[in-house]
Amino acid sequence: MQAPSLASCWWPGLPQLWWKGDLRAMMLAVLFAVVLNFALTATFVWPEMVSTGSLAAIWTGVITFWAIAAWIGTREVTRIRGRSVEQQQALFINAQMEYLKGHWLEAETLLRELLGIDQHDGDARLMLASLLRHSDRAGEALNELETLELSEAGAKWASEISRERQLASHIQ
Repeated sequence: MQAPSLASCWWPGLPQLWWKGDLRAMMLAVLFAVVLNFALTATFVWPEMVSTGSLAAIWTGVITFWAIAAWIGTREVTRIRGRSVEQQQALFINAQMEYLKGHWLEAETLLRELLGIDQHDGDARLMLASLLRHSDRAGEALNELETLELSEAGAKWASEISRERQLASHIQ
């Protein structure tokens, strides 16, 4: 995977949308487009529609919105650049090896580190839920399954989530 470019930060929401597929970022990008189009239309197409004071307030809002979103996007790109995909895959493989050896604490530590990097990692969250079930922590396992089910990655794991739920309910 190529490292994200800081140029993607010029449009609010684009870094999160492009590099992580975050749908909230899509809504942010669309909202910014609507607000910017309104400001441009009010300035150049129908300037008589909005008073000068209101127009100044609109542009101040657009610039402030853009600056804050660019700052957040820059932080996100910097964070994404900090961890390569190869490093994340290595973490997952190490967690999987520890899981298969029955080293629950080590596997949990690696999985939580991985989820700290990318909270939307469905594979890591499902493995963590299974690990918690094996550790007789059914309540925590069910919480992780709920989080996974509500995430975008949840649809991919629907049958596994259902099976893990059944197994966890036998522990409680």
